[in-house]
Amino acid sequence: MRGEAKGEIKSIFSVLDARGLEISDDARERIRRCEDPDQLDAWVRRAAVITSVDELFAE
Repeated sequence: MRGEAKGEIKSIFSVLDARGLEISDDARERIRRCEDPDQLDAWVRRAAVITSVDELFAE
């Protein structure tokens, strides 16, 4: 499962970077520490449409 999580985490960072969104150190750490596949999947999808990284964590 950890390998799958790493892939999702990489995808989140790739999408955010491609969209030119600034990622704070706190946000970067929060993303890296997440091991919940459902949460990571939600973040990948959200990364495609948000306008700031803060929105990534909005419930």
